[in-house]
Amino acid sequence: AASDVYKRQGYWSLANLKTYEFSDDQIKSMEDALKEEMNEVEKIQMLFALGKAYESLKDYKKSIHFAIVLDEQK
Repeated sequence: AASDVYKRQGYWSLANLKTYEFSDDQIKSMEDALKEEMNEVEKIQMLFALGKAYESLKDYKKSIHFAIVLDEQK
């Protein structure tokens, strides 16, 4: 749905703020969104946002996982 696209773009934009910390609910929402159909740009943005979310939580193992998956998208 169109609202899902805006939500996904919003997560990416928040990740770019560098100081924003995602809530557990937001992270779950992003992970759930990855299971849905989305275009390549949306998927790249979601992977980036998840990598940044886990980096801010100092969960570097998960952060690197999403960075590797993101790199494989290119």
